[in-house]
Amino acid sequence: MGMESFSNSGPTKESLQARIEDLQRQREVYSKRLQEAQDTPTGALFSEGEKRAAIENHQAMLDGINPEIEEVTQKLSGLNS
Repeated sequence: MGMESFSNSGPTKESLQARIEDLQRQREVYSKRLQEAQDTPTGALFSEGEKRAAIENHQAMLDGINPEIEEVTQKLSGLNS
C-alpha cells in the first residue's frame, strides 16, 4: 500500500510502481487464461457458448488492463521528471 492514503498529495512513485507490477501480473494471468480458453476444445464439459464467453471475458480484462498500465506509467514518468 502506498502512502497516498495518508496524504492528499496524490500517489507516490512507489505506489505507482507497485500498481504497474500488479497490473502486469494480472495481464499475465489473463493472457494465460485467454490462451487456455482458445486452446480448449468444445465438448461435453465446455460448450461453444461457454468457450466464446470465456474468450470474450478474458479479452475484455486484457483490454482494460493495457490502457491502465499506460496511464499509470505516464503518471510515474511525470513524477520522475
